Amino acid sequence: MIDFQGKKDIIHSLLPVLENPRFVLINRDRVAEFCARIGGRHFPRNRWNFSFIHQSRDELGVDYFMLFSALNFCFWGSPKWTVEYQGKHYDGAFGLFAALKRAIEEGVPIWEGEYLAMFNKSDLASILRGNVKIPLLEERFHICREAGRALSKHFAGRFNRVVDRAEGSAVKLIGLLLEYFPSFDDSVEWEDGKVLFYKRAQLAPTLIYERWNGRGAGSFSDIDLLTASADYKIPQVLRKLGILEYVNGLDQMVDEGRFIPNRSREEIEIRASTIMAVEMILANLQKRVAGLDSQKIDRLLWWIGQKRGPADKPYHKTRTIFY
Repeated sequence: MIDFQGKKDIIHSLLPVLENPRFVLINRDRVAEFCARIGGRHFPRNRWNFSFIHQSRDELGVDYFMLFSALNFCFWGSPKWTVEYQGKHYDGAFGLFAALKRAIEEGVPIWEGEYLAMFNKSDLASILRGNVKIPLLEERFHICREAGRALSKHFAGRFNRVVDRAEGSAVKLIGLLLEYFPSFDDSVEWEDGKVLFYKRAQLAPTLIYERWNGRGAGSFSDIDLLTASADYKIPQVLRKLGILEYVNGLDQMVDEGRFIPNRSREEIEIRASTIMAVEMILANLQKRVAGLDSQKIDRLLWWIGQKRGPADKPYHKTRTIFY
């Protein structure tokens, strides 16, 4: 079993990156300004009763959300990949939810490890069919095959058995994902150690916790030991708020839509600074707002990011399976 202790391991791994930043600065004054405007009423309530999301809370529901977490990355492109479901169009993560729900309704056994281990790329292309081919289809195919083999060998063919084995611990579930499903290992070598992000691995228990309202399959007692998601949207919002500042040419690269190489120093600094900025917001708001954790701050920022304006700057563009 991988010895992962949660947030403290991630934060400790980020410190060498944050000690000498070259491209991303955290503006502490803007953190304070933002927190001064935020109260408990600003935090969005969890909503899952969308028609494009599979509503079952049984074992199949767990399988659905876990497979979603395995494939939930890199949707951007031109044109943007979109899915039609019940006469409406969805993109990004909502599009993935819709595509997987559509597959279940069409009788495709995406919940079975044996099926995932044996199907071919054209099967996945059909499941994820949209207006254009989804980005990184090849990588998603290999992730499904990897998941199918691991599920068949170690978990009686079902993702819900992985969650059962976690025994109510989000941190233990993350450790299981890292041990048996290598595509969740979102870490990078840095100097003499490793920088840990674990975005998709952390989001897996978070989504189940929120969907099941902290009960049943989602009764994780340690959800507060997770960090925010180091992805595209959260750093974009933090930059809009002035909390993150891109310097030494990174601002121009992002604003011009140039690719930021995966695992480059620029990308690592963006992701590390995102997690640390959320921790700073959390430390400030915990003094006034009860019941907060990093994931709740993450959701608040994500919802702020849904209100787009003409002056908004773009998110950084990195092709990766990790977010």
